[in-house]
Amino acid sequence: MPEADLAGLDVAAVNLACAAGHPGADAIDVPGCLRWLDGAADLVRRWTAAGLDEFFHPNPAEYNHSEAYFRVLALTTVLQRHCGVRYDSSKIGAGPEEPFELHEQFIHGAIQGPGGTCATLPVVYAAVGRRLGYPVRLACAKRHLFARWDDPAAGERFNIEASGRGFDDPPDDHYRRWPLPIDGPEEERAFGYLESFSPRREAANAVAQRAFVLLDLRRHREAVECFADAAEVTPEYATYPLCLDAALARWDANLLDRRPPGFPQVEGSLRRDRRRWPRVPWPVERRIAATHAAEWCLDHPDHERWWWGPLRRGEPPAGGVPASIEVDYDMLRRMLANPN
Repeated sequence: MPEADLAGLDVAAVNLACAAGHPGADAIDVPGCLRWLDGAADLVRRWTAAGLDEFFHPNPAEYNHSEAYFRVLALTTVLQRHCGVRYDSSKIGAGPEEPFELHEQFIHGAIQGPGGTCATLPVVYAAVGRRLGYPVRLACAKRHLFARWDDPAAGERFNIEASGRGFDDPPDDHYRRWPLPIDGPEEERAFGYLESFSPRREAANAVAQRAFVLLDLRRHREAVECFADAAEVTPEYATYPLCLDAALARWDANLLDRRPPGFPQVEGSLRRDRRRWPRVPWPVERRIAATHAAEWCLDHPDHERWWWGPLRRGEPPAGGVPASIEVDYDMLRRMLANPN
């Protein structure tokens, strides 16, 4: 999609769409979540209008002489005090190695569930803010997502840290040290830390959230494909190529554990003019094709009956096992997309 069309999408709807198909996702009331956001925005609008007259205009110095600052303060106050938006207390202090459940990776957890996380609360604040016409964007530090008021036309920009109670506007240097230190300007540029997200990068972030859940579910192929999608649309950053490489390694390890003795060399033939991810490096897409082909060969019931079952039992397979197998990857993808 063109960037302008992506910019017109509701960041909340994109986030919830990326939760579809996961275990438990059928319980997500997507229309209800979007109505909740509309209602929250209306409440914030009314509270802000009253607060500007009662609090801001009589004493603007208390709010940094910034109406934008006051509007964000009103937004976060109303959402936290009157709408129940809060951090999921069960995830305080959780490390990145701990699996996150579906409601902790997508915004329905902050709306319908026990609370949000730093992966979801900034999206909620951005979704409500944009319903009010505010220039609220997403940005990230190292292993942390946050929101930002970013208005180039007015020349006003400040960070919105509201994952805990209340609202703070720490400078960028704070995020260069927290929650993990950024290793200098080169790493900051390579990963796009502290940059306001473009609409395309926002979409990639939502798809990557889907991928992380898929990894926890051991749905390796789908996770790899999601990370490849995210890498394809944000090739200027190192984030998703590294995630893709790590997910491929986990997929390979999973298949290696399943291979019987004597498993042949499997290749996925892939034509350059039929590439799915042309901005992902060619060797990486070939590796995806080969790994997918090996998984298909392992899972095929005829292959299991002819070859893998006897090999696992230490019996000679009828007719022998081929020394190598080549799978037309383009045909395999089309076959899986349309099994009939």
